[in-house]
Amino acid sequence: MPLDEPMLSDAQIATVVRSFYARARTDAKVGFAYDHMVDDWEARFRAVQQFWSCALCNGTQQACGLDQKDLPFDASQFDHWCNLFCQATLDVLRGDAARRTVKQAERIASFYRNGSFPVPEAVTTH
Repeated sequence: MPLDEPMLSDAQIATVVRSFYARARTDAKVGFAYDHMVDDWEARFRAVQQFWSCALCNGTQQACGLDQKDLPFDASQFDHWCNLFCQATLDVLRGDAARRTVKQAERIASFYRNGSFPVPEAVTTH
């Protein structure tokens, strides 16, 4: 990100993350996975906020701590997950901040789609 572009505040990132999880946790396509993978939601919010703080400052996924085990979805579910995140972003942010955040989310999604980070086996419902 060029230095003349304002960075997102921690409060903005926190709002996007919480908005996303409000959608994702109740979503029919991906929501089921969160029941199995998250015991402490406040810790999860903090970890994901930290990831996005790093990722939005041009950190690499590895440097920012993205763990592929955090996203136990097949490719279709992951695309849906990404769309939910982008929708949450556009609901919360405006202008350049929204565009930069969506662009970075799509960049991360492309790593999964292109096999740079293998998509884990999908979690299946009962």
